[in-house]
Amino acid sequence: MKNILIVVDHPSWAFANHAYGIQRYAQSDTNVSICVEKDLPLHCPGNDGSVWDAILHCSWTTANTTVRNTCNCTLVAHVGAFFEKGSSGIIPWRSTTNIRNATTARDMLPRFDKVFCVSEELLSLSSGFPGNFAHLPMGIDTELYKPIEPAEFHGDTFLWSGQPSLVKGEDVRDALLDRGVKINSISHSAHTPVKFNPEEMCRQYCSHGAFLCTSWCEGGPLTVLESLSCNVPVVSSLVGIVPELGDMISIGYKSPLDMLDVLPQVPQKTRNYRAWIEENRSWRKLSSVWIEAILS
Repeated sequence: MKNILIVVDHPSWAFANHAYGIQRYAQSDTNVSICVEKDLPLHCPGNDGSVWDAILHCSWTTANTTVRNTCNCTLVAHVGAFFEKGSSGIIPWRSTTNIRNATTARDMLPRFDKVFCVSEELLSLSSGFPGNFAHLPMGIDTELYKPIEPAEFHGDTFLWSGQPSLVKGEDVRDALLDRGVKINSISHSAHTPVKFNPEEMCRQYCSHGAFLCTSWCEGGPLTVLESLSCNVPVVSSLVGIVPELGDMISIGYKSPLDMLDVLPQVPQKTRNYRAWIEENRSWRKLSSVWIEAILS
């Protein structure tokens, strides 16, 4: 029996999705435990007599991790961004105010035996940092995110979901609204119930003609995978994993403002997006891939 501990920075942040997906679909010969980072002082790996074959720190960044390579096992990080102290990072953030408590990546990354990047774009940027890097695909639990019959259907309206900010492209969304594009917004942070209520999110996705992502910077976004898993078409800026999804994304531009003329056509698009997600991005398929990579 192999034992893996996955440490998440918050039980409701998007990266917790990875932990729960790996755990739920792990094979019977692998035990996967999940620990919230703030609880580590109470449950320090190894102090309770437990023995781990590997510890995965699954987070947006390694900036605030309290995991230390003091235990006799493989220590792995999975990150969505590289942060440099005193700068906006090598990912094109719109504002340095979006970097909170950033510890220099050059100090943190060498503490890990391996660092997995959420996107191929991020992997391509890793050459400027120390560490053993690889790319692991972001997944979605297709059993939680699936098509449902909505109470009301707004076929000509886009759904926008996120915490209002420049990073999430709130400025682009507002510009599209000013130009007459119909958009309903769910404004939330990772701490609000709707974000991690899959049934409610499925209802929101399926009650709209398409999902709209206007972000300027993303690790995922996870919402794109959730939408496609619900068989809802997506319009997105070219961020994060979006270039890896190919023609699954109806349109991908540097900014949705670039595609204003074709936006009305998107909600009419019909395709079995879910079948592609189930085959290529479901945790049922990816859990074993991740576990093998973590333990290798």
